[in-house]
Amino acid sequence: MRQLLLILSLFAVYCSLVTAKTPRDFSVVAYLPEWRYEGANWDTIFGTVTHLILFSIEVSPRGELGALDRIPRPELLYEAKEARTKHQKKLLLCVGGNGRSAGFGPMVTSPSTRATFISRLVSICKEKGLDGVDYNWEYPGYTFGRGYNEEQTVTDYRGFNALLTETKKEFDKAGLILTLAYYPDEKQERLLLQGSAVSSASLLHMMSYDQPGKHSTMEFAMKVADQGARILPPKSLTLGLPFYSRWPEPR
Repeated sequence: MRQLLLILSLFAVYCSLVTAKTPRDFSVVAYLPEWRYEGANWDTIFGTVTHLILFSIEVSPRGELGALDRIPRPELLYEAKEARTKHQKKLLLCVGGNGRSAGFGPMVTSPSTRATFISRLVSICKEKGLDGVDYNWEYPGYTFGRGYNEEQTVTDYRGFNALLTETKKEFDKAGLILTLAYYPDEKQERLLLQGSAVSSASLLHMMSYDQPGKHSTMEFAMKVADQGARILPPKSLTLGLPFYSRWPEPR
């Protein structure tokens, strides 16, 4: 039986479609931004979610990691990891997001910069005691205000698919997991299906909000859920719910 799963994001929430046989099959995934770390009740959060994603650091065109000050300070990170271990859940680090994704495009074009990026991620996950990474590239081949450029889309996805495959290989060795977020416009779903996303990422988060007149409507949520499940494996999908408002509505 196909069921719609809710992914809680204490900042922006994503929901998933999965084939759930028991309650333990449900994934509840929350994004927590750096401005919410102080005062966060980690025990309560991990008592609710299956995955908590720390939002977010950035990648440079050369594959180096930036904005590392957005990782919780040591005392808070220790509390988060203690709660994670107590509840046997997952703690991940997000790379990218709206306004933080500029480095992805140039980085993925080169095997050497991809290798540098993946190596840095493995190292920081080991250093900080994290369970994996979430890729949030907004969006391959797309420029806000101008839309898609077909040539750039081909280039971006060629590099992105290589990055996903290479990340999966190295993360498997290190015992890390990978998830990713994407823009649910049918084009992205088909590009992800044609590439290596399904075989590389354990969860695919559908950004079903922040669209013209459809920030967080049930109608839009059902549309995104149906189109996602029609194209991609439902068990891998999460449907986003924002835990913030938009006024006026995005145009």
